[in-house]
Amino acid sequence: MLRAIRIALLVCAMSAISFMPVKDAEAQTTGIVNGSFVTPPAAWMLPGHPNQLYEALQSWYGLAPSTAAWYPSFLVFPPYYTDIWNGGPSLAAVLSGFPGTLNVVTHSHGGNAAILSTYYMARPIRALVNLGTPINWDLPGALGGAGAASRCQISSSSDWVQFVGSSPTQILNFAYAIYSSIVGAFAAFQALAMGDYATALAYFQYSVFEVIVAEYWWYTTKIEVVGPTYMFSGLGHEDLHTGMVWNAVAPYCG
Repeated sequence: MLRAIRIALLVCAMSAISFMPVKDAEAQTTGIVNGSFVTPPAAWMLPGHPNQLYEALQSWYGLAPSTAAWYPSFLVFPPYYTDIWNGGPSLAAVLSGFPGTLNVVTHSHGGNAAILSTYYMARPIRALVNLGTPINWDLPGALGGAGAASRCQISSSSDWVQFVGSSPTQILNFAYAIYSSIVGAFAAFQALAMGDYATALAYFQYSVFEVIVAEYWWYTTKIEVVGPTYMFSGLGHEDLHTGMVWNAVAPYCG
């Protein structure tokens, strides 16, 4: 299963390279979309921070990016996700007013608000790049309206914030698989202590299987099935809106 997941990620990456457009010669408009629990514009959305996203986007697209703000409070959680659903039309109004060829780069739940915004816009997006956006099964993943010519999901395998932003179904299944693995391991050690090696082996196998199941649920919160995903390791949630990450994915996503 672990090997299959890695192969799937590699296939996503290679398929993305095959159809990702090359950056056009002319300067292009870019909207930066904030995540939740910040008052936009956050520091990384503003000039003067060389290692953050703003400076990297300006260098790549040839124009200073513009803030495309939505204003979530604390209503980004299940069951209603009120701020995210309301953020779709409000963000659409902002993005519709930007001139020229439009690229949209988001962070965290801003990506889910941007996906929803496409259902309220007639204009197309050239490139939609979601950085650390939680893949939440309660929210739409497919684009509406004119959609986007290309899209990318950028995730980190060690990003717990992204995981927490997913749906209760994903989180609870992950937790149950971890619990089951622990129960299986405990039973295996009990059987081993009693000299019942066959039973111990069976419980160890069960415990390992549940770890694999847990990893599956973990990655459902990070891998976008309707677009290519690029996966980092060892990066936290806030690391994904840095210039370092953008420079790594821009040739394939920008």
